[in-house]
Amino acid sequence: MRTGHGSVHRPYGGDGVRRMIPWLFLATIACGGPLDDDGDGFTADIDCNDQDPAINPGAQELCDGEVDENCDGQIDESTAADAAIWYTDVDLDGYGDDASTTQACDRPAGVASVGGDCNDADPRIRPGAPELCDDPTDYNCDGSVAFDDLDGDGVPACLDCNDADAAEKPGALWFPDGDGDGYGFPTATIACARPEGHVDNPDDCDDSDPELNPLTRWWPDEDGDGYGATVDPTIGCATDVPMARVSGDCDDTQPGLNPATVWYADADRDGWGDESVTLVQCAPPAGYSLSGEDCDDTQFWLNPRTVWFLDADGDGDGDPAQLLRACDPGPTYVRNNTDCDDTDSLLNTRTAWYADGDGDGHGTVALQVRSCRAPGGFVASADDCDDSDATVHVGATEQCDDVDHDCDGDHGLADCEDCSALLAADASRSDGIYTIDPDGEGGTDPFEAFCDMSTDGGGWTRFWWYDAGTTFKGVKDVLGGDLSSCDSRRDARCFAALPASAPSELLVVDDLGAYARWSFDSGNTTSTRVLDALTGAWPDAGSCEDAWDPDLASPGAPASCGDAGCSCFAYESRDGVWSFALGADLASTGTAFSAGGGGAGALGVDALDSSDRGHSEKRGLEIYWR
Repeated sequence: MRTGHGSVHRPYGGDGVRRMIPWLFLATIACGGPLDDDGDGFTADIDCNDQDPAINPGAQELCDGEVDENCDGQIDESTAADAAIWYTDVDLDGYGDDASTTQACDRPAGVASVGGDCNDADPRIRPGAPELCDDPTDYNCDGSVAFDDLDGDGVPACLDCNDADAAEKPGALWFPDGDGDGYGFPTATIACARPEGHVDNPDDCDDSDPELNPLTRWWPDEDGDGYGATVDPTIGCATDVPMARVSGDCDDTQPGLNPATVWYADADRDGWGDESVTLVQCAPPAGYSLSGEDCDDTQFWLNPRTVWFLDADGDGDGDPAQLLRACDPGPTYVRNNTDCDDTDSLLNTRTAWYADGDGDGHGTVALQVRSCRAPGGFVASADDCDDSDATVHVGATEQCDDVDHDCDGDHGLADCEDCSALLAADASRSDGIYTIDPDGEGGTDPFEAFCDMSTDGGGWTRFWWYDAGTTFKGVKDVLGGDLSSCDSRRDARCFAALPASAPSELLVVDDLGAYARWSFDSGNTTSTRVLDALTGAWPDAGSCEDAWDPDLASPGAPASCGDAGCSCFAYESRDGVWSFALGADLASTGTAFSAGGGGAGALGVDALDSSDRGHSEKRGLEIYWR
């Protein structure tokens, strides 16, 4: 129900009856003035429904038939947002007068929902009404009458399908226009209205080319480059002489010169231009070229016609028989063709050859030439340190002399086998430390040893020694060492095996100067045993049937070994200690190699049995070979 001013209807009653609540009551419920229960910005004193935020004096009225949304005391007034527009329909033909309208939520009497009636007093006149060819009345309100012929095609409007286009009429011929140039292909279709993609003429000479039709203009094109001269054009579909549809050729005798010619900047003037700098025009511009494949427009010599030569061996010189013209042939080509052998990178014009004066195949850096082939008397190596001696060059065999045969910076004396070889090379040598190489090149590296160059003819090489007072504590093998590991300058003892494979003589010297010398005899069993023991073959102690008498050649040495004292030499282990002994009972005294207690005149090693391993010798002893 609609309420009067100052009250509001609320659907709160349990009986469904809208109840009236005085505005004064709502406005005074809370202290401080009227409330706005629905939060719509309007207080209860002016809001006709303060429980519904969609209803207030500022709301838009809607055509809903029951609610006063804007609280103006009316429902569905003509100003409602969705109120319809109605057209006055006096003749009640369902079309109203556009000039007479009204707006209302509900349809009033005598109106229509559609306008467009050009005569609302005659129900025969309305949009869509049929027209009569003999009646000048515009029944369908389209602005024309049936018997009009506005397009002048001889067909009255009532019979014409389009009285605004003379081409469209009953029985008209239409031709497909595939290229859209306004000229059709001569295949007709009969229709009143123009079919899509059709024209009213069959005059096209090529319906696939919009530029080719009866209005095409042709220009003489003598050079056939697609651009014609600028005079004497011909208009039509085709010609029987060379013609072009584009004019502007600056030289109709040169097919490469026309308005579309691309010119490339040629800064280095080599006839090849830079493809990144172009100019399109007919006449040749200064500083430009027709060819645009230059790979470097700052280098006159570098272009697609540059000649390169294959450098298969990568030495920087090319093969004259393998050439290629290209801008960039890749990393295996070079500019020069001076290689005499492109399979060998060491042979080229920069190959150095060195003079070989002594003909040993090794040259000297003092005289060299550079060429692809070696001149006579020149070789590839420059490692000869003396080009006047064919025995001197890198790789030569070192000899025991003062000459550096292999050019390694060391004279040949570093390769002498022993002290006797050193003395033979230079008889003036004195006692001292020298470098020797007993097993020769390829074996153990050369090492230092003490050489006695004065005793009994000299040339003796020391390999076994101990100084006076040296202890034997902890010694397990008096021949178990390696001379190359001993320090001949500092070590107080060296119990090394004999490094020579076939010495001729042996010398034993004590620190008082007494010495004994033996000569090895390969036919004497005892002598052979001694050599085997000293070089590391370790024979067991055996019978002493074969005598090996030392040649006592020094004053102060024992005069005799006794009846059986010198009859046998042995190298054996006693309680885990290897030592040597001389004598039938392996315990004689007064011998050069004594395993006994050691008399006052003994030169040998004192007993190394389990009862005396900590004993220190009071006299030193040295053993040499020669």
